[in-house]
Amino acid sequence: MPELPEVETVRRTLVSWSKNRVIKDVIIHYNNVLEDITFDEFKTKIVGQRINDISRMGKYLIFILDENALISHLRMEGKYFYLDTLNDEDEYIKKHKIITFVLDKGYLIYHDVRKFGKMKLSLKDNYASDKSLAKLGKEPFDINALQLYNRLHNLNKCIKQCLLDQSVMAGLGNIYVDEVLFDACILPTRKARGVSQEECQIIIDSSIKILNRAIELKGSTIATYHFNNNESGGFQNEHKVYGKKGCNCVRCGVKIEKMVVGGRGTYYCHNCQK
Repeated sequence: MPELPEVETVRRTLVSWSKNRVIKDVIIHYNNVLEDITFDEFKTKIVGQRINDISRMGKYLIFILDENALISHLRMEGKYFYLDTLNDEDEYIKKHKIITFVLDKGYLIYHDVRKFGKMKLSLKDNYASDKSLAKLGKEPFDINALQLYNRLHNLNKCIKQCLLDQSVMAGLGNIYVDEVLFDACILPTRKARGVSQEECQIIIDSSIKILNRAIELKGSTIATYHFNNNESGGFQNEHKVYGKKGCNCVRCGVKIEKMVVGGRGTYYCHNCQK
């Protein structure tokens, strides 16, 4: 699933493709992508509106239109393509396209092999209060150590499970939680309630450092994440623990191990992380 760096990279790509473009038509190829609205209502509302900007909250993309905000979550394998003409559309795009937005110049296509992605419309002026977004915690860039500590210290779950919970802190997924906890020298199975306020600051600092570097390298391409019409990210080449089972720890030389935490494959160094 795309995490904050990947979604931010997609957001920046979408800005370059579609900012200030007018939606002239919408063609739907798979009905279940829309939430709380029929396709006819969706089309009636957004056709004729301009895409004034694309914002992001956590892992959600928000297209800021004239009157509405279009909230898009990529889920497992959602991605966007931009084509100058539909003659440029290859068989891979055709097979898995979900919605085609006909712009006043070009075509913006939402594509999803797994068909788990979702879209919904909100009013532009209060989209942050939408139920999908209102439950999000602050991102590492915006939260402080006391706020994170207050969210964690009554929780009886492992710290990894809590950091995956988007209501605790938004933006981190399986890859980046492993990388952050390794950088912070915190064992993924530590109880969240046992993490000190000082350690919360270390988690925030590690998160900011790693997310900024991942954004700089346009995310991690492990399997299916791509942007800019199938360009790959580069941060996977700098992973310290994720996917590194059996490799030597870059800090101490001990072999990286893998376990399951909360149903998620988890990579760690038992010597460095406590």
